[in-house]
Amino acid sequence: ALLLPQPRLTAISSRGAAGVRACAADEVTRLFVGGIPFDMTEADVTRLFDGLALPHEVSPVTEVCLVLGRNGAPRGYGFVELATPAQARGAS
Repeated sequence: ALLLPQPRLTAISSRGAAGVRACAADEVTRLFVGGIPFDMTEADVTRLFDGLALPHEVSPVTEVCLVLGRNGAPRGYGFVELATPAQARGAS
């Protein structure tokens, strides 16, 4: 069996031109994900959320962005954008 660490998920609000815009929790679709293993790719994270975190949804992930350091190495965290706020609530 494949054992993966449990990622840390935090819902974040949308950013407007003047900074962080207040938004209701039911509008959030972008999640902060921490504790991502350094050898995971964006495709791996997408498969994780598509298959494990939200098994009954059809391709809920619209974007995955893993943060890299200056040397191009992964920093162990990133952001996952889901198609709907309901999917984001289900994943977190």
